[in-house]
Amino acid sequence: MKKIHVLLLIIFSVFLITGCNKKTSNLEPDLSQIRNISDLATVKAYYHNVAKVEKEKGSGITHIGEKNRKYWIEYTGVVKIGVKMSEITTEVKGNKVIVKMPKAVVLSHNYEDYNDKSIYKNDDSNFNSNKITNEEVNEAITKADNQMLVNVKANKGLFNQAEDNAKKLIKNYIEKIGELSNTNYEVQFEIIESLEK
Repeated sequence: MKKIHVLLLIIFSVFLITGCNKKTSNLEPDLSQIRNISDLATVKAYYHNVAKVEKEKGSGITHIGEKNRKYWIEYTGVVKIGVKMSEITTEVKGNKVIVKMPKAVVLSHNYEDYNDKSIYKNDDSNFNSNKITNEEVNEAITKADNQMLVNVKANKGLFNQAEDNAKKLIKNYIEKIGELSNTNYEVQFEIIESLEK
C-alpha cells in the first residue's frame, strides 16, 4: 500500500513538472501586460507657479473711488509625461521582439488647490469698487498654466526620460518572460508617430 502511494506521488510529480515545462516553453510577451506598466513608466514634473491679475482703475465719473488692484496666486502643480501604452504594438519573430512605441507626450497636468496663505491682494477694502472677479482669477490661472505647459514641452529631457523608463520596463518584462520560457529574447524598439496629434 505504501509503495502504491509513493508510486502515485512520483507519477503526479512527473505530470506536474512536464505540465509546467510545456506551459513555460510557450510563454511569449503579452501586450496587455506591457500596457499595464504604463503608470510605472511615467515621469512626474512638479512645478511652482504664480498667476497674476493687475487691474488698473478706470477713468471718469463712474469710476470714482476705484484704485489699482493686484492679485497674485501661488500654487503648485504636477505634469505627468509618458508613453500612450494603448498605442504600443509588439511583433514576435522567433526570439526577436519588435516593440513599436510612440513618443512620450504630456498625459495630464493639474494644480493643487491653493489656500488663503497663497493669495496676495492689495487694497481689498469695501470702498474700492474696482473688484477682481472670479472669472479674471480663473483666466489668470489658465494663462499661467498654459505658459508652464509651453515651458515643460520645451524640456526635451523630461520626454526622453519618460521614453527611457518605458523602454527599460518593457525590456525587463520581456526578458523575465524569456527566463521563464528558456528563450533569450532580443528586444528592438521603433519609435512611431502617435495616433493622436
